[in-house]
Amino acid sequence: MELALELGDAEAITPELRECVADYNAEDCLSTEALRASGLPVKRTIRLPMVSVDGFLEERRIGGPIKFVKIDVQGYELAVCRGMVATMSRNPDLVIAVEYCPAAIKEIGDEPAALPAFFSGRGYAISILRGDGELLPADPVALARIIAERGYVDLLCTLPHA
Repeated sequence: MELALELGDAEAITPELRECVADYNAEDCLSTEALRASGLPVKRTIRLPMVSVDGFLEERRIGGPIKFVKIDVQGYELAVCRGMVATMSRNPDLVIAVEYCPAAIKEIGDEPAALPAFFSGRGYAISILRGDGELLPADPVALARIIAERGYVDLLCTLPHA
């Protein structure tokens, strides 16, 4: 992955964690052209290998249990989720917080509705996570209202327990 950074930021990345999370392990790079086109200042880029969450945990022999994952990757959330299916299935108590920004997802070429469908299709309950920690039902009207106000919404995804 090609990561856009302000000068000096690259040194802040821990050397053993100089990887980007994706849905597969590879040396591929994702373009920062969309970031540049947005008008944000990109002073330099560095190339980082991509690794899935499943691959990251397997390579480091981290077996679990994994209880919480927070995903906020500027539209690439679905790719990260696709790369952690095994982790999700091995950890039924896993709680996943994910930023849902339909415009960012669409900008990279994915279908925004695919992210909530990814979770609901696997039996996850999806709630809106407010800034004060309150959980609200993630019904389409509430999602649309919050996204219209803020451009994104934080979701909390959990498997219901019997």
